[in-house]
Amino acid sequence: PHLNVFQNLAYGLINWRRADRKTRCKELLEAISLTGFEKRFPHELSGGEKQRIALARALAPRPPLLLLDEPFSNLDSKLRQSLRRLTEEILRKEKITTIFVTHHPEDALATGDFIAVMDSGNIIQHDTPRNLWENPVSHVAASLFDRITKLPSSNHPNWLRANELELVEEGDESFASGTIHEIEFFGKTQMIYIKIQDNLTPIIVEVGAEKDYKIGSSISVRRKNLTAIQSHRLSTGH
Repeated sequence: PHLNVFQNLAYGLINWRRADRKTRCKELLEAISLTGFEKRFPHELSGGEKQRIALARALAPRPPLLLLDEPFSNLDSKLRQSLRRLTEEILRKEKITTIFVTHHPEDALATGDFIAVMDSGNIIQHDTPRNLWENPVSHVAASLFDRITKLPSSNHPNWLRANELELVEEGDESFASGTIHEIEFFGKTQMIYIKIQDNLTPIIVEVGAEKDYKIGSSISVRRKNLTAIQSHRLSTGH
């Protein structure tokens, strides 16, 4: 914290020639859109600017392998997305192999070439983002990346994504009916939690925001004509 931006970036370049250090720092500041910030101190920077400087400092010596541990923590959603795109762009340009530790599934899906999913300290699946999404090996792996709901009927796969279900009026062809227990509104979409008789866990259905559903209303649920999550383990609930 007692070093200015330039000194922070040059910290790991002590064995570089002075001219090369200056060139590298200038190059990195341009990459993170902070040209002219060389003499500023950490207390003069915003949270997003500090994160960008921290990233540039880690990249400065051109490491063959980089570990990023929750690099976008404590950032708002908009800043998080922009810094994530910037980080991926720089890492690919610098051709630096990176291990990226995160608890945010959207960060993993958006930036990873391969993702290792961990549960209780064990890697339960290692795959590409698309294969992880389409072919999770278990309910745990699937639920990390999307809302998963358990169905009460034995005539259907036990687990489906919330967006693979739809709400219909009572009496229409459906496999379950119940009462709207909770609603989470997200602007473009909403999550509807439906309490089914004798079913302890509510069914979760993701729908558009066009219709204004009411808590306490009676509603039925049916499966859309979509492919269920492709995992032989999901049907057993393991």
